[in-house]
Amino acid sequence: MKATLAVTKLNQDLRKLKADQTNEKKALAAIVTQEKQILDGFTSGQTDTVAEALAAVAKAFALGEKYVQTRDGFDRRIAAEKKTGLALLPQAKPALKLSELNKDRVALGLQPLSHPAPKPASYGEPWKKGPGQLAGGDTSHYQSKGTFEASLAHSQFAAIKATEGTGYTDPTFRARWNELGQKIQQGKMTLRVAYCFLDKGNGVGQAKHFLSALGIHGKLPAGTRLALDWEAGALSSPQTLRDAANYIHHVTGLWPMVYTSASQLSRARAAVPNAPMWEAKWTNGRADHNVPFVQYSDGPGYDHDVFNGDLKALRRFAGFAG
Repeated sequence: MKATLAVTKLNQDLRKLKADQTNEKKALAAIVTQEKQILDGFTSGQTDTVAEALAAVAKAFALGEKYVQTRDGFDRRIAAEKKTGLALLPQAKPALKLSELNKDRVALGLQPLSHPAPKPASYGEPWKKGPGQLAGGDTSHYQSKGTFEASLAHSQFAAIKATEGTGYTDPTFRARWNELGQKIQQGKMTLRVAYCFLDKGNGVGQAKHFLSALGIHGKLPAGTRLALDWEAGALSSPQTLRDAANYIHHVTGLWPMVYTSASQLSRARAAVPNAPMWEAKWTNGRADHNVPFVQYSDGPGYDHDVFNGDLKALRRFAGFAG
């Protein structure tokens, strides 16, 4: 019933979107026609006096302003309808035939889906410590492009900062996230991790901003995992961590990893018992602890991490079958 209602609402939004686009074209075309009539008046000599010419110019300027206002007004409405439709689209999938779904996706500016639809990845959880260890790193805009590239050398995984709080997005995130995605598609890497640096308060709002910056509204693609960075002021609020993790799990079906210091590991586990842990414990060498990931050093150049397992285990954790 819920999916059916979502489909009905989505189709209503699509009809409103198409009607707005049609009305916008008609309104703008009418303004352009009036502007053309004024221009034709100049070229044909119909404006005989200076007063008539000035009046025509004033009307032309007014029409130009009306054109911009009309376009902006419709754009805001169209953007609102599109946003609503996009939010409902993941819920509508189970109740729509593939052909109907693709019509709606195209109308919303999305790529049509292939048939049959790909099956969701089977993630290797719960994680169990195995033999082997793989090196990687985590970076943000604090690291230069050169340092970021150096962190990827001979690495099967990499983590980068995506957001902080409810409004900040790392300025380097999008380009670097896409680069990591290309490396995974090319088979040069296995896993990319995006993390949200939590502030105290409003865990759901921070999780929503995080997923919005990533463009994720459902299951994660293989090769992608998410993490919550729980340190600094956010440590005073386990509820923030719990709310953010629960929301991400609700949307994606997977628990995000939780990055925190070794001294806070027990508190993190108490707040989110099912989340994989990413422990920060700086040592003189690679730390071999009973958690999937350990950040064992803050340099040189960037934070250094290990995955406690071999490549086969990392592939399972990343969502690749087999």
